Amino acid sequence: MPSSHFQHVPGDSMSLPLMSICDLYLDKGGKIILIPSISSSGLIHFDPVTNTYSHQKQDPANPYSFSSDTIQGAFEDRNGILWVTDNTGKVDRADPQAHRFNLYKNNPFAPNSLASNAPFPIYEDREGTVWLGNFGD
Repeated sequence: MPSSHFQHVPGDSMSLPLMSICDLYLDKGGKIILIPSISSSGLIHFDPVTNTYSHQKQDPANPYSFSSDTIQGAFEDRNGILWVTDNTGKVDRADPQAHRFNLYKNNPFAPNSLASNAPFPIYEDREGTVWLGNFGD
């Protein structure tokens, strides 16, 4: 099986961004989701069929965009829902069919909100329930 080497190409917005990658996974559609480290670059999607990258970044003008470009982790559940955590302690739930993100965060006055603003890791049990771990109280 042939191997490939991917790198940043200055001036080419479709190349790998200039940064290191801290995590990656293969989504149900066959694309590789890359999570940059120490950067505000959002999510990077790599299509191995076309050998192209696309960048998904926060859009402040869109209330259904994800909440931050400083991604900490991502997880795709069995229903194809993408869960994204960021370093501000928020969780975005992306519905690929609706093309929108829903934001979850801690609200000390709402008992059904996240327990803290430090959600990590994300886990899905055998019944399909998604669990968010928390650092803190």
